[in-house]
Amino acid sequence: MFTYVGLLEFFYSEAPRALKSMSTSLLWNSMALGYFLSTILVKLVNRATKDRTRSGGWLAGNNINRNHLNLFYLLLAILSLINFCIYVVVARRYEYRPQSPPVEASKVRVDSNEKAAAKIKVEN
Repeated sequence: MFTYVGLLEFFYSEAPRALKSMSTSLLWNSMALGYFLSTILVKLVNRATKDRTRSGGWLAGNNINRNHLNLFYLLLAILSLINFCIYVVVARRYEYRPQSPPVEASKVRVDSNEKAAAKIKVEN
């Protein structure tokens, strides 16, 4: 959840104007996919550890003294570390879109020929 604010800001600043709403929907779809995959992860962990614990899995049952939440959180920490390493590799290779520097109004000069040409175009 902490990364979604940064992701939304990244999509708004880096996506082309026509794709801003599409990038927002991509953000929410990735969030929904993450929730779905976390459910699958819990089921896989319980199935893989079913015969190794008295409670029937690391997360099975409702007795916290017999479950192995510490091992599950260790697994989550390892997955987060792998995710962070992939992020670092991708972030180092990313090139930001070039940003044009803001132009100060006092430095903008319009030639009189350009004014006349603009006036003719507006009248036509």
